[in-house]
Amino acid sequence: MTRTNGSPRTKIAWTDEQEAIFACSAPVVVIKALAGTGKTSTLREYARRRPHERFLYLVYNKAAQLEAKDTFPENVEVRTMHSVAYGDLPRSARWKVGDVFPVDIANRFGVSQEQATKIIELLNRFFGIESARIEEAATRHDSNLIIGAAARAWKEMNDERSGLRLPHDGYLKRFMLRNVALTQWDTLLVDEFQDANPATAVIVKRQNHMRRIVVGDNNQSIYGFRGAVDAMNFLSGEQRTLTQSFRFGASVARAANAVLAQKGETLEVVGRGGPSQVLFCSAPREVMLLAQTNAQAIQAAAERDGEPVWFAGGLTAYRVKRIEDAYLLSRHLWNKVSDYEMRHFRSLNGLEAYARETQSVELMAICGFVRTYGDEVPRMMEDLRQRAVDRVEDARFWVSTAHKAKGLEFPHVALGGFFDWEEYVAQRERRFTREMVEDLNLLYVAATRAINTLYADETLARAIAEYEGVSYEELTGLGATPVAPQYASLSNSPSESLR
Repeated sequence: MTRTNGSPRTKIAWTDEQEAIFACSAPVVVIKALAGTGKTSTLREYARRRPHERFLYLVYNKAAQLEAKDTFPENVEVRTMHSVAYGDLPRSARWKVGDVFPVDIANRFGVSQEQATKIIELLNRFFGIESARIEEAATRHDSNLIIGAAARAWKEMNDERSGLRLPHDGYLKRFMLRNVALTQWDTLLVDEFQDANPATAVIVKRQNHMRRIVVGDNNQSIYGFRGAVDAMNFLSGEQRTLTQSFRFGASVARAANAVLAQKGETLEVVGRGGPSQVLFCSAPREVMLLAQTNAQAIQAAAERDGEPVWFAGGLTAYRVKRIEDAYLLSRHLWNKVSDYEMRHFRSLNGLEAYARETQSVELMAICGFVRTYGDEVPRMMEDLRQRAVDRVEDARFWVSTAHKAKGLEFPHVALGGFFDWEEYVAQRERRFTREMVEDLNLLYVAATRAINTLYADETLARAIAEYEGVSYEELTGLGATPVAPQYASLSNSPSESLR
């Protein structure tokens, strides 16, 4: 199994789309880059052709920062926006940086868990607007109690004597309110702008003294649950596109365009990579499984007894310890729980009630996992630790969530069961919601990780059938049989070596 992360390929020539970007000298350039179209290599070449300019390249996370440092020219400084903002935070305030949960707010201000959730939601909205007044982020559903408690919480977050922690987006908000000009650089490059934190989008918009080039794909906006916004329409500037993908060929491009068509996207991705195929059957063993949630990924890996497993981002990123802590709660061993949020509860029932009240998808999935496997949980989690490998080539099974796989690519990909198509169609007839858009975006991201072979789940198969104007049965040749089971439990059919 090999895996790449968007590193530059040797090309005979840059495309006309890329050359147009290299030649553009507009003060603001907004590049819409579809999946696999070389956005990072385009930004790299843009900076390489301007060796006398000083560039700040803003990337989405630490992993992307470390990778870019090794590949971008010396005139480019690679940072995350949070690292820039954290550097502006007084050292005396850094001790209190950390996540804030509804249980923190409930205990601090004597409100219910439901009210605490609304207070945090209001704070998160406040972190993403330009105003310094929390009232400006309130909706008609926010009571005076919610607004007042949110204002007090924000004040305590900024008070170095208070024990209420300052969230990462909180110090980013502080930086935004200071209206700092990034004068150390001539040009600002921003990658993955579609998933920018709202405050990041505001900070970028305010840097009028420098050239700004932002690149992204609003179809890959998948972090709305973290407060990210689709920022591609946030800046006015010269519009450019990248539509030619060198990651995959025409078949995978067809699958991607089928998903884009559901959203009414007018651009289509053109597959100019090597031969590719989309298959409508259960996947063989040696493929990369992309699941929708951490729980799906853990379950799929746990069911592969005895086989070394590679987790994209490392096993720790899948929060196995939280599953073990939830199991301890199920056995009323609350005094042994180490997770900050979970240790406020005395039983799994209490945690489940909290998960429902706060609408935490992650906690509900963890509780469901513990309910399903019961006393097998400790053995399963320890077994996973023993079988998890650091090197991709040492594994016999590869697994990731679609979110963690963003920015990566793999020769052979199987989709592990995304949203229910019939439920989606019924909802689509009534109202197309933001949640539905994010579901489609996540499916598009997952499908476009494949280089050679994509094993479609039922959701993708039905989208392709609708796009092609044929029945699901005609497309798959499987009659009414679903394309793949919910968690893509993989068959024992033979496959070519992926090493």
